[in-house]
Amino acid sequence: MTIVSLAFKKPVKIALRNPVKILVIFGNSENIDLKPDEELLAKLEKRGARITPLTQPTRRELRYRLSEQRWDLLFFAGHSYSEKEGESGFIQLKEDDSISLKELESDLSQAVRNGLKLAIFNSCDGLEIARNLANFRIPYVIFMREPVPDRVAQRFLEYFLFRFSSGESLDLSVRYARQRLQDEEREHQLPCASWLPAIYQNPTAPTLKWLPPTPRIAVGVAIAFLVSIIPLSLIIYKRIHPSIPHRISMGEEILVKENVTSEKKKGVKAFEEKDFARAASEFQASLQKQRNDPETLIYLNNARNGDKSSYKIIVSVPIGSNLDVAQEILRGVAQAQNEIDRKGGINGKPLQVAIANDENNPDLAIQLANTFIEDPQTLAVVGHNSSDASVAAAPVYNRGGLVMITPTSFSDKLSSSGDYIFRMVPTIRFLTDTLSDYIVHTAHKTKIAVCSSRAAVDNESFRNQFINSFQAEGKQYINVKCDFDDPQYNPEEKILEIVSSGADSLLLAPHVDRIGKAVEMAQANQGRLTLFGSPTLYTYKTLKEGQQAVNGIALVAPWHPDTLPYNAPFRKQARQLWGGEVNWRSAQAYDATMAITAALQQSQTREGLKNTLTDRTFSVEGVTGTIKFLPSGDRQFIPGSGLIAKVKPNPKTSGYKFVLLPR
Repeated sequence: MTIVSLAFKKPVKIALRNPVKILVIFGNSENIDLKPDEELLAKLEKRGARITPLTQPTRRELRYRLSEQRWDLLFFAGHSYSEKEGESGFIQLKEDDSISLKELESDLSQAVRNGLKLAIFNSCDGLEIARNLANFRIPYVIFMREPVPDRVAQRFLEYFLFRFSSGESLDLSVRYARQRLQDEEREHQLPCASWLPAIYQNPTAPTLKWLPPTPRIAVGVAIAFLVSIIPLSLIIYKRIHPSIPHRISMGEEILVKENVTSEKKKGVKAFEEKDFARAASEFQASLQKQRNDPETLIYLNNARNGDKSSYKIIVSVPIGSNLDVAQEILRGVAQAQNEIDRKGGINGKPLQVAIANDENNPDLAIQLANTFIEDPQTLAVVGHNSSDASVAAAPVYNRGGLVMITPTSFSDKLSSSGDYIFRMVPTIRFLTDTLSDYIVHTAHKTKIAVCSSRAAVDNESFRNQFINSFQAEGKQYINVKCDFDDPQYNPEEKILEIVSSGADSLLLAPHVDRIGKAVEMAQANQGRLTLFGSPTLYTYKTLKEGQQAVNGIALVAPWHPDTLPYNAPFRKQARQLWGGEVNWRSAQAYDATMAITAALQQSQTREGLKNTLTDRTFSVEGVTGTIKFLPSGDRQFIPGSGLIAKVKPNPKTSGYKFVLLPR
């Protein structure tokens, strides 16, 4: 059955291009088996599709993905419903979170402008959902007219996708799938099953067909021709993604634009000209003027290595959106590379490090990851920083078979997200349990409110886990909505609301790019509430911008330099290189690089590296503790891995520092 939309307008784009890009949204799956859907959709990759799955996404993640990237097909499986006689359709993202299609109107309309051609909704109350989607001028919508048994939805999807991805037109593919269901109605006792699937279409839209993928031999010949006329080093990053090259550098470009010395500029020019000796000399001179510059130290070691046979990794950091955090991660990687190369490298080969600027932007992270996997010389990636970026890029690394070790992403969505995905930090529960225990039993607070970035996957996870830990102690969570991403957010008004609600304390858990807003909240507090913080706030920016307002705030962290003796080699070397102590991000990035190095000593291929890291016998002693990974990709920790640090005046300066509190 085909229903014609009256709210039609001729589509801007309709032809399917290769690869066919499909955004797959798996919503609340209570009492629904979505595994068959996943398996069916995965098979489409062999027919020229590029699948991006979102499992119970946050609203921010969903809206961002819909509007900021190009999609040909949108697929939703889960629960949906309508209210007010069909005026508004809702899809359930999670058991306790539904979003109306009206709220997604601007994002879906932008998706159509970007090229969205078909939406498939394997969910209840599909007719009203389809009407809503048609109003946003999606050319074709396939839906189920009534609540449908799992078996019917899965059989229809199987028959339709097989036919459609084989080159049959959309309408004929739906007709074929309905006929197959009709054949099964009696045999499998599925009455009226063939009547349920339907198409809602724009009558001006031409026939939609899935074109076969470009033959691989043609691509191979084209690449071979390019290689024959262009140096390989110029092809790797600049061939496929023309907007990306200036975000990646091994020394031929300056990514950190602040406080650039003339010597650094000269060094970059020499590096680009492959005059590595002169480049090394200039980078060394630049570090004499400005030693606290990890980008320059990485470029120096790359220049010293020159054209030597080496092992290459990439570190991806948010230089454009959060320079302080980016520098913290770069210090860890730079210190590790410097140490490795000074000791003779890995099995006699030096370590080369490329730097990438992803700005903590999920879309950029995906583009960069697609670029990384296409470079056969790249063996692993240290990154990304924010969980939003890491979660978004993870499917790309899995598809390309490239190890990603994130030193700083806490989101539990990374757990079991693929064989090539690893993370260095503890699971959120270990940290929230530590913080809750301190608040209740040491700070003696009983009523707490939480301000977080609700749209950020790791911050929302941290908030929810902390509330569970705090309430498990028998204490009260003050439920005042406080969202750093809310455009109406006002710190003074919010503090008054929280105080009037009876809270005696406040937990600040911002996204890493919203630290400034958390500092504003601390400044507005004026000592009325006892403040606590998530690991995100453990950064120089908090101290620099907060000053007296953040004095006394206690926060949880996965590591502190005072867990090591003052003269421990790592701390001593860090002070010599950077002129001071480093924080947990630097230590975790250092250990991530050291873990990759240890694995490379055993295997020098991408798959071999993954296999080594997941081997039960693999173990490395790092500065943050023993590095050993579980089958899920999570690092093996014991409960109580979190530490409490408190902001106190620094007796050696006029500023403040993070002081480790005794357990």
